[in-house]
Amino acid sequence: MSLLSPEFGKEECPLLLEDIHGQFSMLLTSQGKGSSEKLIVGNKETKELYRERRKPNGENGTVKRGRMQRKRENKEKKQKRETMTLRETPPNDAIKPANPAQICQLYKNQYRFATLYDRDNRIPIYSAYVYQPGYGKRPDSWMVEPQLMGSNYQKEMATEWILLNAIGVDQGLLNESQAVLRDYKNLTNFNRGHLNPNGHQPDPDYKAATFTLTNIVPQFMNLNSGKWNNYEQEVMMSRTEGCATTYAVVGVVPGNNYIAGGRVNKPSHIWSAACCEIDNNHRKSWAVIAPNDQNAVELLTLGELEERLVELYRKEEILLFDSDCPRQ
Repeated sequence: MSLLSPEFGKEECPLLLEDIHGQFSMLLTSQGKGSSEKLIVGNKETKELYRERRKPNGENGTVKRGRMQRKRENKEKKQKRETMTLRETPPNDAIKPANPAQICQLYKNQYRFATLYDRDNRIPIYSAYVYQPGYGKRPDSWMVEPQLMGSNYQKEMATEWILLNAIGVDQGLLNESQAVLRDYKNLTNFNRGHLNPNGHQPDPDYKAATFTLTNIVPQFMNLNSGKWNNYEQEVMMSRTEGCATTYAVVGVVPGNNYIAGGRVNKPSHIWSAACCEIDNNHRKSWAVIAPNDQNAVELLTLGELEERLVELYRKEEILLFDSDCPRQ
């Protein structure tokens, strides 16, 4: 999942750029030697370690809480480098928002996909991933991104419950940094729409990682369950026949309307582009775009989508993939 670009550099995605030693991605930050570990929460240091919910202990099956303990492994783990975009080239800066956040989506100590997030509109502009559908149960737990609250917070996604109740994060700080669950309650004609859908991921952990609200936009309900769902499930499967690797970028065009009292932008359009590598010398591409108030999806070439986005974003040039990916 290598992304060599200003958006996703080594500081943001160290494991995406090179093989490095496995990293301890829990909530603890070492403050010296011995037992002097402390949890960093925002700009404050708590004196107590994060208390995790342990497995049932004893015959009575009671759940106990205690200090987190970790054992240092004698052998260092290495994570293999993956490439998430063709020729390690993400979309260019033309669709970059004024107040962006580059998120390398981390779940269970492994980077799963990448998202360019619009802090002001509290929606993702795009998510980029490798299409590798697999079977598995649809997750039911939604997560948020602690790192959006500040650089001292963990980079791994977590549920709101963990952050608010186990860590003691301020609700106001969380709400200010990103969209939260209650923003998507009591919507009319809209619901939570994935950019990177869980159905395009290979196993339960990858599927669970897509259930972060930084991968979600308010999507027209009939579109989400209708023609867009058909594209995600049927068209993508048909179009990827014969592909060795398929790279996907799914994004939105911010609109003029909002949900949740003006907190979360309602995109005017949702789009998707794919680039398939058949072998070292042969590639193909395709794309779609959909108005976010109709149950209609328009199939385009990659070049046609880029031209359409130039008009919608009012930019001079938009490139979603490396030039090796055919535009026609």
